[in-house]
Amino acid sequence: MRAFIVDNNVPIAANDDSDASPECVISAIELLYEVQNSMIVLDDTQQIYLEYKKYLDFNPMPQMPGKSFYLWVHENQFNPAKCEQVVIAPHPDRGFEEFPEDEELQKFDKADRKFIAVFFKSVNSPTIYNSTDSDWAQFGSAFERLGIRITNICPADLANKKSKLSDH
Repeated sequence: MRAFIVDNNVPIAANDDSDASPECVISAIELLYEVQNSMIVLDDTQQIYLEYKKYLDFNPMPQMPGKSFYLWVHENQFNPAKCEQVVIAPHPDRGFEEFPEDEELQKFDKADRKFIAVFFKSVNSPTIYNSTDSDWAQFGSAFERLGIRITNICPADLANKKSKLSDH
């Protein structure tokens, strides 16, 4: 069974609550559907879950794919057939013991380090999925070198962000 680690920007994009393109919104919706038919990987400290909770809610009106995904996570977070819960440990400098001590990753967003920590603790060979956060692409060569699988589901949106940043 495929295992997924999903950055909170994916369900946000699926809800069309970001600057995501229509193509990105569709990719995010399709990915969330795939996850719900497979397995998600979360941390035992609920940091990923709480990040979802911060940006999504259970209010069913209007019905939005990101909210439906959050409800699915809530209902399945302790179901071992749908969710792998991994133990991660805090670290004073890197954020998590499991986050690599790597020169290239020193400036990687501290808020996203939990996804990397969970990646390394999972026994299900997951992939981390991102939609609109340019940090993931920015550190892509370090992730690749370390064997961390990242899939940017909205590459055109990321390329557009990169060109806008370089124009300034």
